[in-house]
Amino acid sequence: MSQSQIPETNPTLERSKPICLSGGAKGADSAWGTAATAIGHDVKHWSFPSHDKLCPSIPESQVVPLTDSELTLPEVTSTILLAAIAQNLQPPSEPHHRRLIQRIYYQVALAESCYAITTLGVDSVTGAGRAGGGTMWAVTMFRLLHAESRRCFVFDQSNGRWLRILGPREEAWEVMDADPPGPEGIWAGVGSRDLRQNGKEAIWRVSRAEFQGIEKYKYSWSSLAGQNTQLWSKLHGGPLASRQM
Repeated sequence: MSQSQIPETNPTLERSKPICLSGGAKGADSAWGTAATAIGHDVKHWSFPSHDKLCPSIPESQVVPLTDSELTLPEVTSTILLAAIAQNLQPPSEPHHRRLIQRIYYQVALAESCYAITTLGVDSVTGAGRAGGGTMWAVTMFRLLHAESRRCFVFDQSNGRWLRILGPREEAWEVMDADPPGPEGIWAGVGSRDLRQNGKEAIWRVSRAEFQGIEKYKYSWSSLAGQNTQLWSKLHGGPLASRQM
């Protein structure tokens, strides 16, 4: 899936339901999927062979397996490298850990918004709060891939508040006075496996928030390498329904 395969025009993607993209792990991933299903959204959990973190309660029909070739596409590798630099980390070297991070690219690359549940720690260098583990990778990659978006939201379980992320580095944020808007279109629902009660409640509040009913939604496929008809077909199990905007 190279840059040359990306459509030259920006299609309007016509779907009957919004779509939640996640990673299939216990905790926040599976909770987002359950909540999304309850409000009538489609759910797709990206996975791969030997994915031992996949929650056994997730319906098989919601699991989208990724091949090693898809996990190692140049755009995946480069995004992980940039995310590592942004967080002063080394890219993962252990094979299984690397696949876990590579699959996160697919959770956020196609998403128009990102909702994450985590417990913020303190950055030893800056003193600012920062998410840990896969949540940190997901939030950072989303902000790198969608730099103009302000629809990246993090719920901090340690103090029960929502933050809106403003930049690729996670200390660039603002505290929200209320819950974020409900999800619509293609959205990522991610977060910690250590899901606390207030995190569960935050997921259900946001999922049930009033949102625009969508039968059609638009997405600019020319804005990001890797978004093409082959990936769309894999995500939806069918051809891309498109027309020139």
